[in-house]
Amino acid sequence: MGHHIDSEGRFQSDKFPDLAPDKIVLSFKDPAARRALNVYSIFAEDRELARDIRTRIDAIKICSCCDAALSKSGECESCEDFRPVF
Repeated sequence: MGHHIDSEGRFQSDKFPDLAPDKIVLSFKDPAARRALNVYSIFAEDRELARDIRTRIDAIKICSCCDAALSKSGECESCEDFRPVF
């Protein structure tokens, strides 16, 4: 087993050790997490939560070359590219 699996077989975050077992933190800034959150919003029973997730994803300005979130000034924190934000 990987180091994220505890002795009871549950997932435990090493980055967030105070987080309860089998819980995970996802960031809207992470391209892979945005994709996972978008899929989750499709299947979520809480429709208001689903709408709010999609609203936040739609509001994030994305770098066209690397899919990272842009800063408010339009700078990409990953590839240091610059895209003006209007």
